[in-house]
Amino acid sequence: MQESYIHLDGEWFFLRHSEIHPSRRTILFVHGLGESSLCFREAFDRLHSLDCNLVAPDNLGYGRSSVARNGDYSFRAQIARLANLVSQLGLHRLTLVGHSLGGNLATYWSKSDSSGVVERLMNVEGSLTPADATFSKMAVEAYQATGGDFGQWCSWFRNELAPD
Repeated sequence: MQESYIHLDGEWFFLRHSEIHPSRRTILFVHGLGESSLCFREAFDRLHSLDCNLVAPDNLGYGRSSVARNGDYSFRAQIARLANLVSQLGLHRLTLVGHSLGGNLATYWSKSDSSGVVERLMNVEGSLTPADATFSKMAVEAYQATGGDFGQWCSWFRNELAPD
């Protein structure tokens, strides 16, 4: 597994990836809230022999990526950033593998993809419809309200969603 930083629109994406060949299919992993691309390390260990690109970025505001300059962590903004990253890397024929909130992002991206770059979707423990995403939306809004302070978000989570 390789690690790289990609500079896009004044922001820095950190990503874990295999050797990238634009002509190959790509499995793009999208992590959930409070996670990073590191949660897909085992997938890289098991899938390294496939004839495809493996790419797992840290979404902006997570892991080793920079924060969003404009503070926008909405689904639309995160999907646009991921699509821009994919374009910058010259990737196509995507299989999106999204976990939890990343499953929500991947699902919405695949539904709205007008470029045809997304071929397949694997939603792992994510919501399938906006109505199903109630708790994810609450968690994202709370994270944004803390200004991206994960410690404050954890306190909110313990008090609001997991009280004793």
